[in-house]
Amino acid sequence: MSEGTDPNTDPNAGPTRASGGSGEGTQEPKATDFLNEDGTFKPGYIDALVPEDLRKSAVYAAAPNLKDALKMLGHQERQIGKQGKGIMPLGENPTATDVEMYRKAMGIPETPEGYKVEVPEGLGDYYDEAVMKDTLAAFHAAHLTPGQVAAVIALDAKRLQAGIKEQGEAEAGARAEVEAALREEWGEKYDGNLRLANRVIAENVADADKDEILAVIGNDAKIARLFAKLGAAFLEDKPVNTDGERPSGIQSEIDRLEATPGFVNGELKEGV
Repeated sequence: MSEGTDPNTDPNAGPTRASGGSGEGTQEPKATDFLNEDGTFKPGYIDALVPEDLRKSAVYAAAPNLKDALKMLGHQERQIGKQGKGIMPLGENPTATDVEMYRKAMGIPETPEGYKVEVPEGLGDYYDEAVMKDTLAAFHAAHLTPGQVAAVIALDAKRLQAGIKEQGEAEAGARAEVEAALREEWGEKYDGNLRLANRVIAENVADADKDEILAVIGNDAKIARLFAKLGAAFLEDKPVNTDGERPSGIQSEIDRLEATPGFVNGELKEGV
């Protein structure tokens, strides 16, 4: 019988226990009537050979052949000898059979890939494929049940989300402090100095690095001052167009940077 087949509903079921009538002409089935040559049990063996009050036990699905049945019987006898009831926890040096039987009894998958874990929403960067592979392998080696794995992942996700929120609040607070300090220092020149800093970035920083530079400026007043001074120096060295307009490419890049979150509380004001 292949694993997953209901041994009592298969149309090709083997002999069944005779019932009803006076008993004449009936024959008690033999155990060998329900055993295939490869050692697997034939369909119908539970109804024919197992007492009625035990037929719903999950143990029969876990032992679809004679070899597995004997292995399980020996393992259970040993466990009963230790405690007499319940599922025994694994000892310090469990055998391969101990581990196999324990995992079956606890619903632990045969391999780490058998755990069905959903990556918490918004945390994919923290739970990438490599991290999850190593994590589930460690959980499996520790014989965690699927429920325990889900609980640990949920707890870790909660910890990560709290940390991300705390970090975001800290960064927002730092940007606010930088803005307040620069507004007090620069006064009415605040917007103009930020515009000068943005021009330096637009004309001299590679696209791939601009967001990172903006974040640094937004969190460090010293860097903001430096870029503002660089912008003023560049203006002194470059001729100004008589019409007061910048080249369209540079102007559009400055406009884009002004809309980028991260530069001094995430915004720049017009008015320069």
